[in-house]
Amino acid sequence: MIALIPRRILIAAMAAGLAGAAVATTPAKAAGLTTARGVAGMQPQSGFTAHSFTLPAIDGGIIDLAAFAGRPILIVATASNCSYTPQYAGLEVLHETFGPAGLVVIGIPSDDFGGQEPGDAAQIVSFTSGKYDVSFPLTGKMHFKGAKTDGFLRWLQAEGEPARWNFHKWLIGPDGKVVASFPSGIAPDSPHLIKAIRSSLSSRPTG
Repeated sequence: MIALIPRRILIAAMAAGLAGAAVATTPAKAAGLTTARGVAGMQPQSGFTAHSFTLPAIDGGIIDLAAFAGRPILIVATASNCSYTPQYAGLEVLHETFGPAGLVVIGIPSDDFGGQEPGDAAQIVSFTSGKYDVSFPLTGKMHFKGAKTDGFLRWLQAEGEPARWNFHKWLIGPDGKVVASFPSGIAPDSPHLIKAIRSSLSSRPTG
């Protein structure tokens, strides 16, 4: 199990010097598969950024990544029955700490790695909110590999690193391009990850 430092200490340490700004939420539009400008299951193409895509929200709505243009986005492959599942707590700390400064954390549940996310949407929400107080956005269950790999995840893994297991992470910059990838063993409180988040926040457009 990945050890996390006390929540209040981490929040105080990471929040120092950060300016606050409310995190926008994307209204639900309609249920659907991952799309790029409305084309479900598209093949990755040059010229696309994360802002070209919409994702299926776990509540049946839509997460429109274009709504987060100008903000860094941390995408995380998640699962409920993994040895890395306690990282949900650290991801919530990142959301609460850096969200006001502009960071968007999005969890993408998947059963692709070891069959460790067998639950349906209601079970996932109940588990993550009940055990880890998760309040950042989650998508519906998606595929990271195989013939059913979703279009956004094909693009993400082509631009960054392919996911090898649950809780692989990708940091997307304010311009919608992949900045860095982090394997499962890099915990949310890792100085390496926090440094990359700070750097992406500092590169946000001003004015």
